[in-house]
Amino acid sequence: IKPIDNIIKLADSTDLQNNTDVLEELQGKDELKQLTTSFNRMIHRIKEQSVLQNTFFASASHELRTPLSNMQTRLQVLLADENITDDFKNTYREQLSDVKRMVAMVNDFLLMSELQNGNVKVEKTPCSLSDMITEIISRNKDLKNERGLSFKISFNPQNADFTIDADEDKLKIIFSNLILNALKYSRDNSVIEISLEKSENNSVKVVLKNEIRERINPDISTVNKSFYHSKPLQGEGSGLGLWI
Repeated sequence: IKPIDNIIKLADSTDLQNNTDVLEELQGKDELKQLTTSFNRMIHRIKEQSVLQNTFFASASHELRTPLSNMQTRLQVLLADENITDDFKNTYREQLSDVKRMVAMVNDFLLMSELQNGNVKVEKTPCSLSDMITEIISRNKDLKNERGLSFKISFNPQNADFTIDADEDKLKIIFSNLILNALKYSRDNSVIEISLEKSENNSVKVVLKNEIRERINPDISTVNKSFYHSKPLQGEGSGLGLWI
């Protein structure tokens, strides 16, 4: 029964993100040979469907980026007009906020497709982590103020240079997702702590701590799965931020 046991183990461990191995083909023409062949065909079909899904996400995201960017630009131009009434300004601000959320979601879908297909290109340049994190916090100051949150940033050593050789755009996505996640789920009027520590070998460790606003008790082992959310989605994200 060892071949059957192998099929059971592989079926239990099959996961599009981590494991899509196929079984070794058996010799002979018995039922086990047919079962193994059928199982392998199923795995191949799942792989093909996954590729098609990723291709769709990438194509749809590319198609949506241009009109959304145009909408965002037009709304920003309208808001810059000093002659419009406050009612129109409030309407435009709400629309701009919605468009920005859609742009962020589309960018996440596009990056998800690139990550799953192994098409992400990394271009390293010197970039300052301290400047980057400060910029991201400043960019989300409205959400921070709305929740009464504050940031405590510490550097160790205090006068160290936290410039590293990395892909700045990719790092911005990572830190933006982490900081935005903290802003969304922190308890109101609490403090979000960010510490940057440089070791003797010039490696840098970044730690972010926040007090969650409710006991969502996420299963840490599933955080690395796309679309995972620690609770049912209620308009609070696509479940891609931490995965990315």
